[in-house]
Amino acid sequence: MSVMENVPGCHGDNYVTREDKDDYRLPDVTGNEYSASRDHYEDVPSTNLFDIPWDDVLFQYILPLLPVQTLFQLRRVCKTSLLMIKDYLSQTKEINIARIAGKVTTTAFHILTDENTNLLRLNLRNSKGWLSDELLMPVLKCNPRLQLLDLTNCTSVTNAVLQCVAVNCSGLQKLILRDCVWLSPEGVTVIGLYCKDLEAIDFNGCWNVNDESLSVLVSSCPRLKSVQLAKIYGLTDNSMTVLAKCSSQLYHLNIQGCWRITDDSIRFLAEYGKNLKMLQIRECHQVTEMTLSKLRENGVKMDKLSPPSSYPRVSQLLWSMRHKLNVQM
Repeated sequence: MSVMENVPGCHGDNYVTREDKDDYRLPDVTGNEYSASRDHYEDVPSTNLFDIPWDDVLFQYILPLLPVQTLFQLRRVCKTSLLMIKDYLSQTKEINIARIAGKVTTTAFHILTDENTNLLRLNLRNSKGWLSDELLMPVLKCNPRLQLLDLTNCTSVTNAVLQCVAVNCSGLQKLILRDCVWLSPEGVTVIGLYCKDLEAIDFNGCWNVNDESLSVLVSSCPRLKSVQLAKIYGLTDNSMTVLAKCSSQLYHLNIQGCWRITDDSIRFLAEYGKNLKMLQIRECHQVTEMTLSKLRENGVKMDKLSPPSSYPRVSQLLWSMRHKLNVQM
């Protein structure tokens, strides 16, 4: 097998095979060719991946760019690569398996998380079937600085996980539980009582959430900026009024399909929500344009279009009447 070597030249890389010839004709910086012997290249020191500083370069700039599958493939290359990946996984600040959650096994999850106490972001979206309370809770207990937890569509865990989050990860800033139908009012309440630094919650599709538990959460978490509550049919004006009054930093609110909400609470939102920029309100049939117009005047973007204005037609009629009656306007 021939050994390929990369020899830099002024016009790009030139690849030569050691078995081709003893002397190589290569361009120098002026573009002229010169002869180089085999011994010349044997004296050039070689560098491999493991010579690059691990903590300062590989762990910070290279390995975070690789997908999880590639990290597991690197573990199988040699003992040094196994040690390197093990060391990296013990100190990485983020684990994201959302794209391959269906292929992950409990053994792989242990490899990813068992020795890590530095996690800030944990994305386990779509981890159906295999992810359980017993598997996840030790990870939460070992990572008290966790800031983001995404359990979207994780159907095999329970509210016990939220109890563990409340006790061990009170600094949590973003909690995503979309389509977690197991979420109960008790789970929402315990999160609200302990995780007071929350800035974003996503409970879309969690239809067991009720007014009382949501009111406890929003009144305890004044830093909330993004609140996703779509398709929670039990929510009423009671919790929305508390949300409007307590969440002065609210930037994005999604209440699509919450058909019990009416103009009464949206008026409070228009009054108190000075920082609100996005409102998703489709299928809220009891909220009228009369109330929404006040929010539109404040620059709030919505997923519900405003009705066609009648003002252009009125202006045309007035213009016509002015000419007919010769009235100065």
